[in-house]
Amino acid sequence: MKKFFVQFLLLFVSFCFFTYISCTKSSVENKLQGKWKYVNVENFYDTTYVEDWEFKSGGELIIHYRDLQWMGNPDTVVEYKGFYSMDSYEKFTVSGIENPHLPYYNCQWEIVKMNNNILMIVNNVEGGLYFREFSML
Repeated sequence: MKKFFVQFLLLFVSFCFFTYISCTKSSVENKLQGKWKYVNVENFYDTTYVEDWEFKSGGELIIHYRDLQWMGNPDTVVEYKGFYSMDSYEKFTVSGIENPHLPYYNCQWEIVKMNNNILMIVNNVEGGLYFREFSML
């Protein structure tokens, strides 16, 4: 009887753990979905830089990016499409973004902070930290 109880308890704890992890990961993905506006923390008054990230259901990611330096037209916002997938409740991977001006985007990002209005993410590519902060639109 004692052996059965220990096996049952181990199975129950394992089930609860995996249920918690999977629910947490999906709830983070649900919070992540939507359109996020880039906040230029280096210069709050710079309104020319546009970089909005839109996380859609099904793993689609659209980055709305103003190619000011390269196109010359300040009203031109280009969409770069790619994909994202949740690796854990605090990490996601971006892939398929084809833009040479955004070279450090196709990688794994770590969520530093996320609530209803704020998203802070960072990656560690090429030996340095690449930081992005957003507010929900």
